[in-house]
Amino acid sequence: MLYSQEELKTHLLPPKRAHLTRPALDENRFNILLEAIRIKFRLDADLLQKCFHDLIKTKLSNFLYEERRRAIRKTLRNKERALIKTLTQQTVDNFDEREEEETNCQIINHRI
Repeated sequence: MLYSQEELKTHLLPPKRAHLTRPALDENRFNILLEAIRIKFRLDADLLQKCFHDLIKTKLSNFLYEERRRAIRKTLRNKERALIKTLTQQTVDNFDEREEEETNCQIINHRI
């Protein structure tokens, strides 16, 4: 594995531009990735560069963007589920308390 999930979420593709706020992925490991792509698809170095600039760079950038977006959405979903669970539990507890109070009132009224 070349990059951890955390690196993919927090870094950009090299080369890093000065105006970008996220750091770039490690360039040595990125070169290993490019070499693996070149070997896998049997591309010469020139064709790899052309493919990288025309296709691969966009796909990888979109992938990194989606990974960050997925992580944020997952966190929000988990928080929403926890909130709903808490609210549901509070509602059930309140309902149980009201039911218990009504039962106690009925017992008292029955005795009177």
